[in-house]
Amino acid sequence: MPIALDPMATFSYILKDERTKPGLQTKFLLRPLTGADAKLVMRAANSEESTSDALFDAVTICLAGWEGFCDATGKEVPFETEERVLGRKRTVVKASSMDRLNANTITELATAISNFNGLTPDDVKN
Repeated sequence: MPIALDPMATFSYILKDERTKPGLQTKFLLRPLTGADAKLVMRAANSEESTSDALFDAVTICLAGWEGFCDATGKEVPFETEERVLGRKRTVVKASSMDRLNANTITELATAISNFNGLTPDDVKN
């Protein structure tokens, strides 16, 4: 029997290369990808846009915050959101906050989001 998804629930994720560094870990707060969100992400993956755009969209939609994310000077980077239409009007990560994440981090977070939903990265692409 399926269990209903709580689209506002969050789960914590620590990047793989930070897991052995207690005290220096960034905690990313992620939301599950709903069916409607998955449809939007899969449409991006199957269109003229690239798979990287689909991964970016998944993180833009499902990243709910971060703790301990610092810049090169050690100053904590603020997490900002904005209202935007992505499939429907929703609160998403502001572009200036997404710009602070490198491509490897976006890929790993998108994979964590997909895995939380029981989807593999290949399922998201197909």
